[in-house]
Amino acid sequence: MKYLPWAIITVAVLILVIYSFVKFIRFYKNKIFKLQVLNKKIDELYYFTSKNHQMLTQLTEGKRDFPRYSFDDSWTKGNPVICHALGEIDGVLFTECKEAFEKHYHEGCRVFELDFSLTRDGIPVVVHDWRTFNGGMVSNVHNVHNTFLTEYALKYEDFEKTKILGKYTTLTLERFVKLAEEYDDAWFIISVKSVNQRYDDSVHTIFKELFRMTDKIKPDIKKRYILHAYSFEFLYSVMNEFKFNSAVYRGVNFIHPNVLAEELKRCGITTTTTTSVVYARRDYCKILHDNGIKIIGCVVTKDIKNRLIREWIKSDVDMLMVPFGRNFNEKI
Repeated sequence: MKYLPWAIITVAVLILVIYSFVKFIRFYKNKIFKLQVLNKKIDELYYFTSKNHQMLTQLTEGKRDFPRYSFDDSWTKGNPVICHALGEIDGVLFTECKEAFEKHYHEGCRVFELDFSLTRDGIPVVVHDWRTFNGGMVSNVHNVHNTFLTEYALKYEDFEKTKILGKYTTLTLERFVKLAEEYDDAWFIISVKSVNQRYDDSVHTIFKELFRMTDKIKPDIKKRYILHAYSFEFLYSVMNEFKFNSAVYRGVNFIHPNVLAEELKRCGITTTTTTSVVYARRDYCKILHDNGIKIIGCVVTKDIKNRLIREWIKSDVDMLMVPFGRNFNEKI
């Protein structure tokens, strides 16, 4: 009995050591993952910056003559709100399910942003990313591209029969195109997932299959597809193969508004999205507006009173891309 206290102390110390070791391993793994994400973001920013610099240099020196497109921007008129990722449903973001679309459509929204990813067996489907699919969250790091998480992608057969959160309908290409056919006054901003959002084989596959399915069901639907162009290089590469009727530029590449406006006018795009609080400045918005460029302020958050939303509104942005739909103004 005289050794019992020492035995208890020894066991307690061992438990404490094991617990501390496990916490350290988890902390270390989380830090490594965050560093991977940061490295990816740096690589992405470097890629976009270098490509845009290269392209702008070629343009200004007259070494390359890029085409100017006549994009239809009628979708920007009378639509102050765009539903990001087809909008939330029951407070859940990123489901990109049929029911979320129908909810916000019936509330009055007519422009929707949605994302296409590839299944494990290489078939395009509507998925924001596999990290958040089915209400899941495999990391606390925000906006991790699915290229880190391909192991979480489902096979097409499993995706097709899955009910998101046990009740919501997934959107295969065929389901999406039939939905677009049924709701014939809805417009869709088409976003894709790829490494650093470059125009690669996965993007080519997504657009090829999307256009093939649309041509099979009703070719005119393509007139309501809006290309989400991640860079000027991305825009010209896509348009060289697929003729989108409309396009919007993703202005997150830290290009000065004067330069951005000049190049957008050169290629024929009249609208840019941005998540950067820098572009919420009234003087920046004025530069873009003076050049005839419309601005879409993007806020992806559950917080309806998010500070950035208020900044966008004060800066007179033309449209907001949020998960809440047309009635969110009543809640701010």
